[in-house]
Amino acid sequence: MDGNRDAEIYISNGNWGFKSITTMNNASIMNGDYVNLVVGDLTGGGADDIIRQEKGNWVDGKNDVEFLTYSNGNFLKKKDAPNMSELNGNYVTLVPGLFGTSSNTTLPNPPGNSNSLPTSAQQADPFFKLQYSNQKYNLDGPNSSTNCGPASLAMVLKTLGREPVNISTETSIDYARYLMFGYSNGTRQGVPVLDQDTVWTNFDQVKAGIQKAGGTPEQLTGWDALDRSLNAGKPVISFGNLTNAWRQQFPNRVGSGSGGHWNAILGKTSDGKYIVADPMHEGGAVAMTKNQLAVFTYNGYPEFISFARK
Repeated sequence: MDGNRDAEIYISNGNWGFKSITTMNNASIMNGDYVNLVVGDLTGGGADDIIRQEKGNWVDGKNDVEFLTYSNGNFLKKKDAPNMSELNGNYVTLVPGLFGTSSNTTLPNPPGNSNSLPTSAQQADPFFKLQYSNQKYNLDGPNSSTNCGPASLAMVLKTLGREPVNISTETSIDYARYLMFGYSNGTRQGVPVLDQDTVWTNFDQVKAGIQKAGGTPEQLTGWDALDRSLNAGKPVISFGNLTNAWRQQFPNRVGSGSGGHWNAILGKTSDGKYIVADPMHEGGAVAMTKNQLAVFTYNGYPEFISFARK
């Protein structure tokens, strides 16, 4: 315990290797002589958090307990609970866990091995991605793009818990394009990416992306097939026609362009509406009736590729 790398975090790179977070804030004050560290996903954000609990002569009523959450490649200190100093390690043992029902009913059940998909637009919205720059849905995106296919696949991956953690929206879209095309032109935030914002994607590339992500693509048509896929927990990437009639059904602006277009359908509501995540809609996911969704189709019935989990 010399104040030099007394505590260090290693994160798996997904390929039998690890990377170290050497910029962790105040790592030297986390050594095992003076603190207990309680680790777990305490926020439901998909990454582990840390409770730092002081003990021994370090207990002085100041910073006796600190909560750190992972964000953008580092652990950031948060103090979001009253009377944190009362939790110091001389007097209490902390046992993290889920001991009740969350008051937040807008989030979906964790997908994992379950067939659960979002059942409302509010549940799907945390998975939504815009294919161009936007303050809420894609902070570092381009001013314009033809990334509807990669953005739709990226939304499906996030819904199913298959997206690499702690990457930005634009990185996730470029990562999805890498999966689709099978090669990259760089690495960003620790993952391979294909940054080609003006290249279109076709059915074969969408299917290749699903396969590379560990799923089985199922290319189908028709309303019955769409309902069966969603009811079986298979989100879909749908191909259709971007028109003014389609735009007019959304509460917020849908970006410019026309013609062939991809979007994601991430689930169904209890009353049978489809949860549509169009990567051109600046208002996020929406719930649509069959008649509304039919406006997107070319022939009155949906054409799509579902993501079947192996």
